[in-house]
Amino acid sequence: MHEPHSLDSVPCALCAHIETRVVQRIASSRLAQAYRSELGLAVEFTDDELFYRECAECGLLFFSPAVTGDEHFYGNLQHISWYYSEGKQAFRIAAPHVEAAHHVLEIGAGRGLFAKEISPASYTGLEFSPAAIQLAAQSGIRLLSQTIEEHALQRPNSYDVVCAFEVLEHVAAPRTFLDAAIRCLKPGGRLLISVPGQDSFQRFALWDVLNMPPHHITHWTDECLRAVGPICGVRVVSITPEPLGRNMRRLFARAAAERWLVKWFGFEPQLLDARLRSPLFRSLAAMVATIVRRYLAVSDNSGRRGQSVVGVFEKEPAT
Repeated sequence: MHEPHSLDSVPCALCAHIETRVVQRIASSRLAQAYRSELGLAVEFTDDELFYRECAECGLLFFSPAVTGDEHFYGNLQHISWYYSEGKQAFRIAAPHVEAAHHVLEIGAGRGLFAKEISPASYTGLEFSPAAIQLAAQSGIRLLSQTIEEHALQRPNSYDVVCAFEVLEHVAAPRTFLDAAIRCLKPGGRLLISVPGQDSFQRFALWDVLNMPPHHITHWTDECLRAVGPICGVRVVSITPEPLGRNMRRLFARAAAERWLVKWFGFEPQLLDARLRSPLFRSLAAMVATIVRRYLAVSDNSGRRGQSVVGVFEKEPAT
């Protein structure tokens, strides 16, 4: 990406540091058109321009103003077959932290898929989507239509484990979200958070509109996720990238192909860069991605990084 502009006084959405850099300006009309062309979704923005920013202190990348999707937007996304994927590798990283005696709270539980991966003493899920709540109920999983902030007022210090998978990046106020999640934990309890990792191949997927507003509002590097510890007053237990799964090979191959081609062409792309959608570039990217996918199919991918990263944090034990 281009060099960031000078620092200005828009505060960070995580650490509240007053100086953030404008990495890129994005015309709202251009982003709306990308949603239409890529996913057939109609989205509207109040402001003419969005700013992609980076915090000079904690490194959080975030969009301002923080435009989030409404119920209609997420309702339309649920019609996309792959939107709620089963068997997330983040689940397998997180599940060993849940014991049989634990009381578990999941924020943004979707259809309750993580509940099927664990056997705790009790499970409580929070979810806004009526369709997801209904699907979970069909599997015998009861979800509450409640924000984590509301739940924290009712059930402070109540859970051994609080988890949120691919939720934090959707939230306009991540610090408020994290503080409420931590309030729900018992002393010594653990917070499990997974987000798309900006240190993964995801950072090269510059036309992934679902990694932009109104879907994703923040982007997280490993170091930024690690900074949650001192910012929120919890101990960092681990930061673990998920391995590259079979279901991610197509996305990895496409991102790798585009990364190689922009280096070959000698330009530095931005989000929604029109050069990446030229007929020549798209044709070459498709050919290179095919080669990469074939290589991935026959190679040992155990050391390759997948899309998401899981952070595990521990609340201070009672003294």
